[in-house]
Amino acid sequence: MDRKSLVDKVFSLVSEEEALSFLKEYAYKDDALAKALYDRFLLEDSEAELRHEVRSIFAHAGNPYSRWGTSLDWDEIRNELSRMISKAEYFIQEGKYRCAACIASEIILAVGEYHSEDEVYHYEEWDWEDFCTTEACDLIASLVSKGLLESSFVNELYEDVARASAFESYRHYALCYPKLADLYFLLKSYSLDAEDFLQEMDKKIGSLGKEERRREEFLILKINYLRSRGREDDAEKVICDNFDLPKISTLKIDELVLEGKTIEALGALDKAISLSRDDYHKEKCRRKKFELYREMGDKDGQIRQLTDLLRSSSYDMYQDYLSLKSLAGVGTREIVSEIVRDLLSGKACFYQKETARICYEEGLLPELETCLVSWSGIDKPFETANAYIGALPPDARVRVLNILSDRIREDSVPVKSSHYPYIRQKIELLMDSCDQGKEMMTSLVMELKTNYSNRPAFMRELSKLGV
Repeated sequence: MDRKSLVDKVFSLVSEEEALSFLKEYAYKDDALAKALYDRFLLEDSEAELRHEVRSIFAHAGNPYSRWGTSLDWDEIRNELSRMISKAEYFIQEGKYRCAACIASEIILAVGEYHSEDEVYHYEEWDWEDFCTTEACDLIASLVSKGLLESSFVNELYEDVARASAFESYRHYALCYPKLADLYFLLKSYSLDAEDFLQEMDKKIGSLGKEERRREEFLILKINYLRSRGREDDAEKVICDNFDLPKISTLKIDELVLEGKTIEALGALDKAISLSRDDYHKEKCRRKKFELYREMGDKDGQIRQLTDLLRSSSYDMYQDYLSLKSLAGVGTREIVSEIVRDLLSGKACFYQKETARICYEEGLLPELETCLVSWSGIDKPFETANAYIGALPPDARVRVLNILSDRIREDSVPVKSSHYPYIRQKIELLMDSCDQGKEMMTSLVMELKTNYSNRPAFMRELSKLGV
C-alpha cells in the first residue's frame, strides 16, 4: 500500500479528535512537524487568503435543520469567528498589523452580509449576539488610533466599513450598535490633519453626554492617537482630566505597575478611589492596592486595605476577613468589632450572611443579633437565621424570631398562591433553627391556619409542615 493510500485509510478509520490529538502529541516531539504546522497555519498569509478563510466559515456552516430556522448554523459560525479573532490577536503580538486588520474587516463584512441574507434578526435566540463584530471593531479602532496602519490601508478599511454599514442587519436591526458607527466615524475622520482630527474627536466625546462607556472608549482612542504622534504631555492631560472614569484611571495605573513604579501606582489608586463614582471600580482599586502591598511585603499596608475592603462591605467579605485574621492574629477581633458596628449602624450597606458568619466566628453575639434582623433585598434572612440563630442566648433568639415571624405574617396577607410555598419554606427554616424556633413556628402555623382557613392552597402548603 503506497503512502497516500495508507494515510487515507488511517483517516477514514479514526475520528478527527483522535487524529488531531496524535498530531499534537507528535508535534511536541518533532521539530520538523512543529515547523511545518507553523508555516502552514501561522506564517503570514496574503490578505486575500485571510479574507477567504473568514468567508469559508460561512460556506461550510450549513444548518441541517434549516427547515425550522436559519439556513446557516450560527452557533458554529460564532465559534469559528471567535477562533479568527484569536488568530488576529496573535498577528498583533507578532507585529503583523495588516493581517489582523484584514481578518477583523472581513468579519464585519461577512457577518453583515450573511446575517442580513439569513434574516437572523427575526430569531429571538440571537437577539444579543453580535458574532464577534464588536471585537473586530475594537481591534481595528485600536490599531488605527495607535498609528500602526498606513493611511492608504486605513482608507481601504473605511471603504469596507462603509459597505458593511449598508447591510440590513447593521442599518435597521442595530447589529453591533454603536461600535460600527463609532468605527465608521474614526476611519472617516482619520484622513484629516492632526488638529482637525482631534477637534472632531472632542466634538464626538462631547456629544456622548452620559454615555460613560462610549466616552471612555473614545478618550482611550484619543490618548492612543496623541501618543502615536509623540504628544505624551497632551495624552497625560487627557488622562488627568478624566481620572474619575474607570477605564481611564485603570489605563494609567496598569502602566505605572508595568513600569515598576509601585509608589506612584499606589498614589494613582488612592486618587481613583477618591474620584470614582463606581463602587465596583473602587473595590477593584482597593484589591489592587492590597496586591501591591503584598508584593512589597508591607504587612501594615495589607491590614489597612483589608480593613477598608471590609468597611466598604466587599463582595468577598468572608475571604477578606480570613486574610485579615491570618495577618492581624489576636488583633482581628477588635478591628472586626469596630467595622461590624459601623456596618450595622447604617454607615454602609452590607451582605447579611457574610457579616453574620464573621460575627459568629468572632463571638460578637450582640452584633450577630442585630445582623439577623437587618437585611436588604438581596439577602436571605431566613437562611441566615437558620444557620446562626442557635449561637444566641435564648432571650435573643426569641427577639429575632418575633421579628421574623412578623415578616411571615406580612407575607401571608396578599392572596397569592404562588407565594405560599416560599412562606412554608421560611417557616421550615425557622422551625429547624433552634428549640425556640420549633415552638414559636408551631404556634405561628396554628395562627395562620385559623386566620386563613378560607384559602385551600395555603392550607395545603401549611399541612406539609406536620403541625
